[in-house]
Formats: sequence, structure tokens, C-alpha cells
Amino acid sequence: MARSSRTLSVIALAAALVAPSALQPVTAVPMYARAPERAPTSEALDTRRDIASERSLAVAELRARIQLGRSLGQGVLDLDPRTGTIRVLARLDGFLSPPSDATASRIVIAYVRSYRRALGLDLDDLRTFVLVREFADLEGTRHLSWVQRAGGTEAFDNGLKASVTADGRIVAISGSPAHGLGRGVETARPVVTAAAAITAARAGQAMTVTARSDDSARLVLFHGARSVVAWETLTHVSGSQIDLSVVDATTGKILWRANMVKHEQTGTGLAWESYPSTAVPNGGGTQQPISFPVKGTGKLSGNNAHVYLDTSDDDEAHDADEIGALSGLDWSVAADLNTTRTAQNCKPVHACTWNSRVAASWKANRRQSAVQTYYYLNRFHDHLASAPIGFREATGNFQATNTSGKGKGGDAVQAQVFDGAGTDRGLPDPNHYNNANMFTRPDGRPPIMQMYLFREDRYAPGWPSANAGDDASVVYHEYTHGLSSRLVTYPNGWQALNGPQSGAMGEAWSDWYAMDLLVEEGWENDTNAPGEVIVGEYITGGQGIRYQAIDCTVGAPSASCPSGAGGGPGGFTYGDFGAIARAPEVHADGEIWAQTLWDLRRRLGVVTSRAIVTRGMMLSPPEPSFLDMRNAIVQADRVINAGANADAIWKTFARRGMGFFAASLGSSDTAPVENFKVAPDCSKDPCGTLKGRVFGVDGAPLGGAAVGLAGLTTGFPGARFIDVTGSDGRYSIPKVPFGSYRGVFLDRRGYDVLRTKLTVDEATESRSFSPVRDWAAADGGGTIVSFSKPDYSKFGCGPSGAIDRSLATGWGSITPGPRQIVIRLARTIDISSFGVDPGATCGDFSTAGTETFDIYTRRPGGSWVLAWRQSSALPGGRLNRVVPSAGTRDVRYVRFVMKSNRDRREIFLDMSELSVRGTPA
Repeated sequence: MARSSRTLSVIALAAALVAPSALQPVTAVPMYARAPERAPTSEALDTRRDIASERSLAVAELRARIQLGRSLGQGVLDLDPRTGTIRVLARLDGFLSPPSDATASRIVIAYVRSYRRALGLDLDDLRTFVLVREFADLEGTRHLSWVQRAGGTEAFDNGLKASVTADGRIVAISGSPAHGLGRGVETARPVVTAAAAITAARAGQAMTVTARSDDSARLVLFHGARSVVAWETLTHVSGSQIDLSVVDATTGKILWRANMVKHEQTGTGLAWESYPSTAVPNGGGTQQPISFPVKGTGKLSGNNAHVYLDTSDDDEAHDADEIGALSGLDWSVAADLNTTRTAQNCKPVHACTWNSRVAASWKANRRQSAVQTYYYLNRFHDHLASAPIGFREATGNFQATNTSGKGKGGDAVQAQVFDGAGTDRGLPDPNHYNNANMFTRPDGRPPIMQMYLFREDRYAPGWPSANAGDDASVVYHEYTHGLSSRLVTYPNGWQALNGPQSGAMGEAWSDWYAMDLLVEEGWENDTNAPGEVIVGEYITGGQGIRYQAIDCTVGAPSASCPSGAGGGPGGFTYGDFGAIARAPEVHADGEIWAQTLWDLRRRLGVVTSRAIVTRGMMLSPPEPSFLDMRNAIVQADRVINAGANADAIWKTFARRGMGFFAASLGSSDTAPVENFKVAPDCSKDPCGTLKGRVFGVDGAPLGGAAVGLAGLTTGFPGARFIDVTGSDGRYSIPKVPFGSYRGVFLDRRGYDVLRTKLTVDEATESRSFSPVRDWAAADGGGTIVSFSKPDYSKFGCGPSGAIDRSLATGWGSITPGPRQIVIRLARTIDISSFGVDPGATCGDFSTAGTETFDIYTRRPGGSWVLAWRQSSALPGGRLNRVVPSAGTRDVRYVRFVMKSNRDRREIFLDMSELSVRGTPA
């Protein structure tokens, strides 16, 4: 998590629509002068540490899990490191259970009870499950959600989700349930009040305004290494940020936070089908008579939506903000368009709807644009409800009244048009133009959509003075955030799309569903020539809000599908993740997923692709990676079409780098490994067994070490390519397809993670390993004695990141140096070497990485000795071996001193990891 929003604060607010032209200058010039204190950020915060992994599970539990995984055939068995329980369990070549006449809930609970040990649960845990939601999709598959409760208090985000076919077969189980929920806190009472928790949540975002009437709080159990009684709060920061937070009910500390806003009788009126233009095919850019459902004459409000003005950005629908009919139930008004004001890029193909240099000029089209937005909302509501998508009342769609009695009503879309248009003396202030967003709450609570004015500025040259609500692709994009936020959820119903990969898919689905409808209805051209289907073409003056068109294929000519800032050209693949915008960014990275789904649409057709993409979202675990969602789509096809399209689906994903051996460490992985091969079959293809022994620092067999093929142990289909060594140090991994692998990894508490390349081309491939002991590692007994302030632990880059055996996290600080950390080793040793990754962390630029540093050592009761002085930059992103020149004997304490970074203009000073190697003294 970035401590500073310097790379995203202007270009990626919430789920804003962002154009390539807005992104490119950001890497060249600072966005603002940064102060030493970290700016509040809308990015997600989670204070829970990983408490379990393949390396830290009890051996018996890990063996039970491996045994279950191997019994699944082409299975997915993924561990949640924060809970030690199962995150997703599924089969891609069948189902978890046979047909049954029992109820869906009984089928699932019986299965979980039978395999509870492998799932990380016990019988007491099963008593905490409470079924809170069950619905059937168009094919009759029932989707169920259980929350967990202990002592009458509900867990914040733990629980269970499952899907069961109409004939009683379990498709998948997910949800990361908590083991031991509530133990030790059953009788605890909150010290912090609800009001104080709301205040703490707001203070955590540096909000100086008082609590609003729609801020709320409720008690929950927040489960990490143990359960904590906490307040779940909802606080309204701004129009583009509404935070769901968890506040410790004893200390007032913020434990978790995510921004829930995701950017972007019969009445009659006038509207176009796509946007105002002479270039839209089939007349889709010309106003035509339309109709829509509406409750009465006084406002644009019906069962599906309510549209009103919010020019002052107070988020309230005052009487003056409502748009009533002109006469009877007719809202017809012609648009006031300008096609000749070249200074604002007004053209017949991209007509302007306001004058960005004249205060309140937008008033001329207030009524017209409100009607236009209302028409789009009702049109898209009906489209998503129709087959094969089936986003209906039971599945959590947006309606004031659910006549079927399924789902929860009271949640018609509340659309605020011209949001903030008058916040700067009749013009929008800098926070209220070139944007749109959608904030979605669980079923039964209305979502809020905000449509802003668009105009040219230095980040958006060539954009016309237009209105987001007049562009179907923008409204449909934002509406789809509501779809994904209702289908990909935690068991408690809140959206679960906050990680880099899951957030990117959220943006991609919004683009895909929008353009899918516009192309299908003939308002956009798609002749199979790459580079035609452009998202946000109107509001950007033809440039589009993405680096490439959604229909860009792999290998397409760069003239049609140019590169991003750092990815491509010719259609993006999984290996471009984190590189398209030169840094991880959900809109840019989402283009990979959107283009992949467009490939799927062309290959399988509109009906099939809509069905399996939507049903895949329903089958998804919370916070999915691209590979999790690929697997869910394969499962969806098996449920709907008996797996008839499995080969085509695999080939489509493989071509985009999401093949069988693609590797990802979960939704938070910003550097996944791509692979272009479809799944091998050991019944036809040659496979072997990888086996060997692992030895510890003293040469004795090392038990409890996880050995596996890197990136292929969780969250992918097929055998579980991992084993744990017994007391004799032996491991064995069967059914390994012949081929070259990125590497074998060996992971055990207190040891450096070992990675090595490997080729399997024999029936039995033998490899033995001797990993290096890391005496500084926190999970091996190393502890932090002291460190230089400030402490950025709440941003995920505190001092503990320096000794967590992970290069993905580290210790972030500020200049000027020196900044030091003192570590007490697990025991007194004779040091042989240090491993140092001096790279930047916490989302900072590479220039924040440490260039010069000192390492000191000390015996128990002794004085500090300079062991190493580094005067030039070492490579970041890897552990560099450093051999000390002094102070190597009987060492118990190590002090690492960051002296300077790699650019004296850079105010941050970071390092990622320190490893201390040697033998017991």
C-alpha cells in the first residue's frame, strides 16, 4: 500500500475513468510537493499479518490438505494466509460432491464437516456459521453465504460461500472462514463508543469535518491471529470516497479500511442511444423519442433509479435538485449542442454540451442530461436482468421494490448528475470534473452514482466540454461496478474487489459489459479489425480512456494497438500487469482482463460469454486473482454447458498469458508470471515424480519444510505441486508434467526462501536442498529492539517488513538519514554473510531505495562493531550477499543503518529485507 498518493491521487480517484493522456505526464513530473507526513489515502488498509502459509501449517494439517487436493483431479485448493483456512476449493473437471436430494445448505455443511481438518476448521467452528443468503441463478444453481457469529457478534469478513447445482452437486466453496472465532473475547465489552469509532475512522483519513448523519457503526469480530471486538464503521469522506473501516473497540486503532466507491407510469423524453455525434452508427447519436418507468411527474424517480442534480456536491436531493416533467409525464427537451467551438474541441462527431469557460453554462442542458442519464440507467437495468446475464432481484439487483419477494428492495440507483458543477463560482472545482463513480453497498441499501462534467486540461488535451451522463459507455461502466460489487463479495455482502488484481477486473468488467451491449445493439462498430472498440470515445474526443481499444488482439499492429506507458504493443498479456502504466494501476491493468474477455466473446459468442462471465463472478472467491476468475469461468461453463467450451476457454486464456502454468500469489501480486500453455494431461503427456531430501543448517534432515513448484501450489487447476518434508527430510511430488519450470521453491520458518530453476524430463527427478538459515527472520525468532521514527506500520511498511522474509514488503522511512533498525537474532551466531535487498517499498519510486548503508554487529554485553559499509548502490528486488569484514563472532544483535537514497531530491528512504546468515556460536 502506497503511503503517498503521489502517483495516483489525481489520476485514479476511487474507480475514476482515466485516459492515457492523463497518465503519461505523471511519471515525468511530481504531482505535488510532498510533506514528510504521509498523506491520507483511499487505498485499502489491512493490519492483519499472514498467520499461516504452506510453510507454517501444522504438518498433519498440511498433509490432510495435500491429500484432499490430490483427490480432486483438476482441482483448486487455495489457502488464505491470514486465517490458515481454505480460501477457495473447487474442481474444474467435475464437482466436489455427487448429486443429492438434500437441501443445498445441508449438502455444503455435511461436506465441510467431513473435510474440516483439511479446511482448517473444527466442530466448534461449524457452530459459528449462520446462513444469511441463498438464491438461484437462471440455471438453477443455488448460491449460498454463511456469516460467522460468536457470542452474538458477527465476524467482519469471515464466513463461507458455496454454489450447488440444481441436482445437488457442490461446484465450489470459498470464503476464508475463521478458526477459533471469538475465543477469549466472548465476554469483552467495547471501551470505545460507536461515536468515538466513527471519529477515529474519520481522523484516520485526516477528515476535519464532523460526523455526518449517514455515518454508521456496528460491533463486529475482527479475526486475525486472534479475534478482536471492533466497530465496523461507514464514513463519508467525499463524493468519490466512502470508507468502510474496522476500528478496534478497545484501542480505537484502525484495523481495516477500504473505499467502497467504485469509479464511474410511463414517462417520455428525448435521448440518444450512445452519445451526441454524427458518427455513431445507425443513428445512435441523434435524439429520438424514448420512454421509461417513472413514479410521478415531480421527479425522475422510479423502481430502478432516481436521478437528481447535485451541483453543490452536498449529496442531498433537495426540491430544487429534482427534475420534474415539462407537462404531464413528458420530459422531452432538445439538447443545446455546440459543434463549432474548436478551442474546446467541439465538433459534429463530439458535440459539446457546455462551455467550460463560462460560469453556469451547463444549466442549459440540466434537464436534457438528467433525462439522458435516467434513460441509460433503466435501459441497462433491463439489459442486465435479461437472460443470459440474469442480474435480478434474487441476485441483488437495484430496485426500490422487489415484487418477487426475493432479495432486498429499497436500493434503486441514486444518480447525482452535474455533480459539483457549481462548486467554483458556477464552474466545477478541480475535484469535480473528468470523473464518474459508483458506490455500492450490500443488497437492500441504495448505491450512489455520480456523473461529472468533462473538459480539456493539461492532462486531457483534446477532450471536449462534455457531460459524463450523456455517454452510454460511462454510465454503463459505472453501473457495472454495481453488478460486480453485488456478485463478488465477502459473505457479509460487501464488495470484495480491493486488491490490485481484483480491482483491475472490476474496471475490466465495467468496460466489457458496457461495450458488449453497445456493439451488440449496433451503436459501436466491431468488424474484427483491431483497435475499433474504444471505451469513452465521446468524452475524450476520440482518444478513449484506455491505452488500447478493448478489441486489441495479441500480435495486433502497433498502429492500431499502441503500447501503454510500459506494456504492449499489440494487445496486453498477463505479463504486462503492473507495467502498462509503469506501475500497478487498476484501470491500466484491467485492460488485460477486458481484452481477454473480448477474445472470449468473439470465440464463444455473445450469449455464451455473457452467461459464463456473469456466472463466474457468482462462483468467485472474495478478492480473486485473474487466475481465480479464469478458474471460475471454467467452472461456470461446466455448470451451464457441461464443460463443452473448456478447450476454447483454456486456449483463449493461454493466449493472453493465463495458461495452465501461469503463476500468481493472489490478488495482491503485482508481478504475476505469465504462461501460454494449455493444461497438460498426465494420462497422455509424459509426467514424472520430483523427490528428494532437505537438510538443515547443521546437515541434519529438516522436517516441516514446504517444497513445491513456484507459483503452482495454490489457486490453479491440476495437481497440488507441493509436499512437506517428514522428519527424515524427504518430500515427493507426483504427476509433474515434463518441462522447464520457473523454479522450485523451498520455504520454512527461519530460512531464506530458496528458489532454483528446474527441468523435469525423467520418470523420477531427484533434487535435494540445503536452505540457508536466516537468524534475523521474525518467524524464526528474530525481533526488533528499536528503530528510527517515523513508524509507517499503518501503511504496511513499518520496520517489521525488514525481517519478514518477503521482498514484497519492507521498511519505509524518510530523509534525511541516518535511519536505523536494531534486531535481536534468534540466537548467538558466528556470521558468514548478510543478505540485503535495498530496494524501495510502500509504493515509492525506485529512487527511494537505499544507496549507502552501514551494518553493525554486537556481542551480548559488548560494543557495536562496524561489520560492513556500502558506498554504492546495490540492485533492488533481490537479496545481495554481503560478507562482513569484522564483527562476525558471537553476534546476538545487528544494527542496519540507511544513510542515503538514490536521488537526493527524493524524501523517502526505504529498504526491503535484511537476512543474517551463519552458524550457532
